[in-house]
Amino acid sequence: MELRLKSSFNDFVAAADSNENLRPAFRSFVDATAVWQKQTGYQYYWVWPKLDESLRKLKSAPINAVLDAKAEGKTPDEREQSSYRLVETRTTRLLAAMQKELESGQ
Repeated sequence: MELRLKSSFNDFVAAADSNENLRPAFRSFVDATAVWQKQTGYQYYWVWPKLDESLRKLKSAPINAVLDAKAEGKTPDEREQSSYRLVETRTTRLLAAMQKELESGQ
């Protein structure tokens, strides 16, 4: 499962780096992440080298919203709590945005 995830990620990054059609590699990557997420339940901050850079090449509003999310709040305490929420749920929010982008078919 993890090897399929890593392999699909590497294929997606290679497609992004070579400026070829990203959709087939992206679909494989999203499919592999769905299996991985179901098995692990991981939610925290999921980041791999070139992940964000490659995802941005999709020019997806839902994905970019997750990548660009900033802590909000009127007080330092509210901003700190918001920051923790963003970090602790980044993976599930990112995977949901990736699935949404895939389903949009653009």
